[in-house]
Amino acid sequence: MLKKGLIVLAVLLLGSMMLVACGPEDTVKDVDMGGVTISFWHVYGEGDPRNEAITAIVYEFKATNELGITVEALDQGRYGDVEDKVNAGIQSGDLPNV
Repeated sequence: MLKKGLIVLAVLLLGSMMLVACGPEDTVKDVDMGGVTISFWHVYGEGDPRNEAITAIVYEFKATNELGITVEALDQGRYGDVEDKVNAGIQSGDLPNV
């Protein structure tokens, strides 16, 4: 199940990058994305190989994106903790981007 979640994350990230890449080149260059920060909540703590994989993906994105977008991968604890935080975020309007 955890492997499936990591695969879904990778597909979402790749899919969003492909959508941006498929758009008209001039349109993408005209959009100022500097200062945009994307919060990604996950459940993989330090020492977990999946955390290392997510961290590597985030660092690669930061090193290669030309739009100035920042990604924050934030460990939120266990699945129950994430569920509680998402439910609280729905009420407050303070949810992660991914």
